[in-house]
Amino acid sequence: MPFKESNLILNLPLVLSLTQSFNANQRQAIERCLRIMIGGMAEFQYKTSAKGLDSMAELDSYCYYVAGVVGEMLTSLFCGQSMAIARHREIFEKLSVSFGQSLQLVNILKDQQEDREIEVCWLPRDLFGQYGIDDLSTYRPELRRVEFQNALYELIAITHAHLRNAMQYISLIPSSEPGIRRFCFWTVNLAAMTLSKIYQNPHFTDKDEISIPQGQVKRMLALSAIGCRSNFILHTMFNRSTKGLPLANINIGTR
Repeated sequence: MPFKESNLILNLPLVLSLTQSFNANQRQAIERCLRIMIGGMAEFQYKTSAKGLDSMAELDSYCYYVAGVVGEMLTSLFCGQSMAIARHREIFEKLSVSFGQSLQLVNILKDQQEDREIEVCWLPRDLFGQYGIDDLSTYRPELRRVEFQNALYELIAITHAHLRNAMQYISLIPSSEPGIRRFCFWTVNLAAMTLSKIYQNPHFTDKDEISIPQGQVKRMLALSAIGCRSNFILHTMFNRSTKGLPLANINIGTR
């Protein structure tokens, strides 16, 4: 069992006691998230294979159950924490699923080689089939197929669009909540930096090839900590991280 999961189990009494200290609305948001996530993950366990998911629609559903619902939960928690955020709850809720989906899509792209080693693939067959990749289970990065690269670029463009929705979400968080802004921006910008690395090296065979240098991460954290109240600074940093990435047009969906 991975360290993070085993550490969570070992500290379960502490986790439960902290959860019990939350107010009713906070517990309700967390319980809703867990209920939807557990049900959705159980459903997708039966669909897991090296062949990938059937379609982009199925990938959207998977990302919702794994991460989109977390975006909804965080929005509920943020609104409970800040009246200034709660005043714009409707737009935050509209963007929250896309926010979560952006992070999960980056994880899928980043972890695809490790997933392939355990005969799992979360890439959509309908998208890759349009480029002549009909069997994702047989593809290997060393083949360096331009068809796979072009399909991946299209998925990167979709992911980039979701990340821009996440930046819109962050921009709407009032400057009076710098901690929430930092928390959200660090996650989104690190994902953007990773996505750029994947775009530059679509046939990577090891995650070290797309890792972000520690010094670069430290500089990003320091600069965003100083400028977290400024939308201009955060957007300038994000645009630098995503420079050159393709961008798709997507609809913002809610559940």
